[in-house]
Amino acid sequence: FASIMIVFLVLVSTVSSIDCGNYGKPTNITGVRYTCQEEEVTREQYEERVETQPCAEEDVISEACVCPADFYGEFCQVRRKIECLLEMISPSQNSCPPPQDYNPQLQGYPKCTFKDFSSQLQIEVLASCRTLTEGPYIDQRYLKYSELNSSDVTSNFTFEYQVDTGEIISSDPLVAESNVKFFNFNKLSDNSAVFTSSLGTEPILGNELIVSLIDLSKLSKNFIVGGRTYFEFKLTGSNIQSQVLRRAIDQEGYEEPGTSQETNYVLIVVLVILGVLLLGGMGLLGFVKYKKFQKKKLHST
Repeated sequence: FASIMIVFLVLVSTVSSIDCGNYGKPTNITGVRYTCQEEEVTREQYEERVETQPCAEEDVISEACVCPADFYGEFCQVRRKIECLLEMISPSQNSCPPPQDYNPQLQGYPKCTFKDFSSQLQIEVLASCRTLTEGPYIDQRYLKYSELNSSDVTSNFTFEYQVDTGEIISSDPLVAESNVKFFNFNKLSDNSAVFTSSLGTEPILGNELIVSLIDLSKLSKNFIVGGRTYFEFKLTGSNIQSQVLRRAIDQEGYEEPGTSQETNYVLIVVLVILGVLLLGGMGLLGFVKYKKFQKKKLHST
């Protein structure tokens, strides 16, 4: 009986002139507006005051939009975000130094990933995405004078989706790009080493790896410091959001200037030669002074 009364008091109709965007469907919601002494009140307040104050009730029709699960807003004008959690599969960090050789409290990254900088770097990422939604939507303002809740209204509507996996719901084809940016730490605004790639539906659904192939030999020297380059990976799109994956890549076989055996050998030879010359010079100077001293001694006698 209560449900019959609600339907009687609050009629949901699909006849409406409201302009709903993004696959939203129009509807009319009939409710009751209560006033006492020309002041808008709730139904409970109306029942408490109607015997002692001039009160009135008025039927109200609200034109409303019911939105598909991937849109919301008064007119379904806002697209819901698809949130993606990313896991970098490659390059792997399989060469990290043992904890005793690296202090994690220091800034920067340990040397975990090595690559020949004249080759190509293959980045492989696995995405796990979901639409941030609880289902079809109706703005609560439309229900101000009704006794229905959102699900009472939205459950009467069905929508067709391009993608509906339970986790990802989209009325339109999925549009996303992978974004790889290498950093020039002398000029952070340098975007000359940004690589983007359009993605199909399968990588966003997690059925395929997201693959980016970067030719490291084409990186400017500005992006390589101390035998290391640094990049960030993320997904972009009109409604795609993801965390940022960060990775430092170290050059295979790189040695800091002045640390190689050859450099050390040259340095030792140079030091020995300089030492011999210095000692020889000091000996010659001592000999000359000694001869002068002997000469003065002979003249004095």
